[in-house]
Amino acid sequence: MKGLRDLPQIDDLRVAYEELDLSFSRARQVEQLDMKRLALLSQWARLDPRLAELFCGYLQRNWSQLRSVELLEALTEQPWPRAILVPLRFVELAALDESHESEGGGHESQQASANSLRLFALRALIDLIDRSFPQKTYDLFFIPLQQPNRVILRNELRLRGMAYVRSGYIGSASLLAKGRSPQSRTILDAGARRSLLEERVRQMKIGDRLTVEDYLELCAGKISRRQAQRDLAVCDKLRSIGHTRRLRYLKSASR
Repeated sequence: MKGLRDLPQIDDLRVAYEELDLSFSRARQVEQLDMKRLALLSQWARLDPRLAELFCGYLQRNWSQLRSVELLEALTEQPWPRAILVPLRFVELAALDESHESEGGGHESQQASANSLRLFALRALIDLIDRSFPQKTYDLFFIPLQQPNRVILRNELRLRGMAYVRSGYIGSASLLAKGRSPQSRTILDAGARRSLLEERVRQMKIGDRLTVEDYLELCAGKISRRQAQRDLAVCDKLRSIGHTRRLRYLKSASR
């Protein structure tokens, strides 16, 4: 594989799982990984979705302990230095949810302020890496073991996530642990949403209706209800009728 000198073997991946998995960390004392090891694991994450998820979880717990200068130097030695941006952007999505949940008054307001500061610091780290390695390739983030077929490529492109696209890759899977994906938050790229909606509208006949629920299902639940309403409202081939939960959109020939 171009750029990656040594592919990880089964034993290498097993060790990496143990280094990153919180359940192993609780069972025995584990030192924090150094920046060179983290940079290497960010590369391996492109070869193994399970490792990518564990890596994202590790960053979610420990990103504030990263030494940015050492990390940048370590990433410089790797063939895909931008790969670490994908899990970091998923960490950002989770942090946004935490900030939203902590909004309020009193003690909650103090927690919200702390979360806002953490989010600011996280975004500063992401921006530093992004600017240090500006070259984007828009390759598939997960490197297939064999030539991907058209169905796989089409699905990855149709449901491409913002975390991948903003990092310079194509992918659709969430790297957050199951059950910890951001709730009521849009993670689907704007271009992907537009393509999905345009394709659906082309298939409709004049007078056919499309509901918010239909559009949410079309986007595989990767957008918020508010975003779905905004997308449908600005589509020039649809007109809205009804209100609130009875709101629906009809294909119109006059627009």
